[in-house]
Amino acid sequence: MPMPLRKLIWILMAVALSFTLATFTSAQEGYRPDPIRGGQLYDNWFALLSTLPPEGDHPLWGTQEFDLRSGTVTWRCSTCHGWDYKGDEGVLFPGSPYYTGFPGTLRTVGLTNEAIASWLDGTKNPDHDFSELIDRNSLGDLIAFLRTKQVDVALIVDYQTQASLGLRRDGQDLYIQNCMICHGLDGGALNFRDANNPEFVADVALYDPWRFIHKVRFGGSFSPDHDYETREWSLQNIADLLAFTQALPPGSEPLEQDPVPTPASPQQSLEDQGDLGGVVIASFLIVLVIMFGLGWSYLNNR
Repeated sequence: MPMPLRKLIWILMAVALSFTLATFTSAQEGYRPDPIRGGQLYDNWFALLSTLPPEGDHPLWGTQEFDLRSGTVTWRCSTCHGWDYKGDEGVLFPGSPYYTGFPGTLRTVGLTNEAIASWLDGTKNPDHDFSELIDRNSLGDLIAFLRTKQVDVALIVDYQTQASLGLRRDGQDLYIQNCMICHGLDGGALNFRDANNPEFVADVALYDPWRFIHKVRFGGSFSPDHDYETREWSLQNIADLLAFTQALPPGSEPLEQDPVPTPASPQQSLEDQGDLGGVVIASFLIVLVIMFGLGWSYLNNR
């Protein structure tokens, strides 16, 4: 084989290897925590990740005695720590005179990533270890939400009356521009439950305004694009929308618990879920192996 051709083959293989390594490094460095997605994980991480939590109650659920729910709902952050993030200092669910039996998460605002991670990976409490249930990047998103996006919702809603502190007339404009197309003029176009037990947007606003606030800010597990936090809505905007929505006709009397959505697909592996870096790296490794094979075969046959 002429020497220039031999050198060219080795150069091409070296370039492929360098490109693969560079891609691997870029994939590792390209991840940026998403606090909005973290808010959706706080709502219902297993629905968002299309998986299922372990069977039975969360290991810590039995340490409280006020909430009699059981099963999958006990694995949601929002169940234990509240839609208002205040835990045992906040509200349990609509109509309940009790609070959750667990600490709130508002205290995590401003803490370091490492400090919050220690509460999620079992370091602080082995019964609160989510590291094998939620992939690393999603945990990073959840940490980013806990550090930077929680607010004291007492700035938005009166805890005694559950009434919004916003302006109804301004909320009407926001509702017409952003919500009416899906929820209808009177809020009755979307039923979150069923015909026998309806729940419309006004029901959530009236009977569980804390859940309303979180859902509007971050979107739900099945409506991740319904996040007005990314549209830079102020807390005043949220309060105004809540004020108008509370004036719409409800569909039913308040219920004592939030429904638990069924995951969108059967349980699946959470390893590197939502991270395409592994796919890209694997593709380049395959290309690299093929190039080495072709080059080696060519050199041996000369």
